[in-house]
Amino acid sequence: MPQNHGPPEDANRGGNRSDAWDRHSDPYRWLEDQEGPETRAWITAQNAYTRTILDSVPGRERWRTILEKMSRVDFQSPPRLVNGRYFYLRRSADQDQAVIIVREGIDGSERVLVDPNQLSPDGSVSALIWDVRPDGRVLAWSRRKGGEDEFEVHLLDVDTASLSRKGCREVSTSTSTCSRIRAASSTRDGAPRARGF
Repeated sequence: MPQNHGPPEDANRGGNRSDAWDRHSDPYRWLEDQEGPETRAWITAQNAYTRTILDSVPGRERWRTILEKMSRVDFQSPPRLVNGRYFYLRRSADQDQAVIIVREGIDGSERVLVDPNQLSPDGSVSALIWDVRPDGRVLAWSRRKGGEDEFEVHLLDVDTASLSRKGCREVSTSTSTCSRIRAASSTRDGAPRARGF
């Protein structure tokens, strides 16, 4: 069992950052360079320390098996009705990520528009519905890898399920704007949403 030598050094390095609105403290900004050698070394040290704590918990593997079984359940989001089409997310118990689905009318057939499980071998890419054009023919959806703050917004032709054009790249959850997707806002549950494309 790894020896517990205490937590790694605090990542707080002080410093400030400025944006279009104000200047504020941002002592952890250096961690945004996720592939930088300093960031990787800090994460490795954190993971090693975490393992010394978790691996010593009695019965951990048994509880892990129980919790994994309980968390593997089917999921479906509430549908969004746009011009006779229903758009929603669905994830079966054996899938890592939810897929984006469209149904043609309440009794119509379903089609998968975006399956993020096919976008990465490790299942770390997720997809969310941003918005749907009022005529129901164009879907704006976001693609995010892991827990990154930035994500890409893509525009999809709903009739053909083909990428019509990219909306914008590397949108931040704190500054959700770009030339094709305007007036960004948040839904009640905190998920990003955009209007006006």
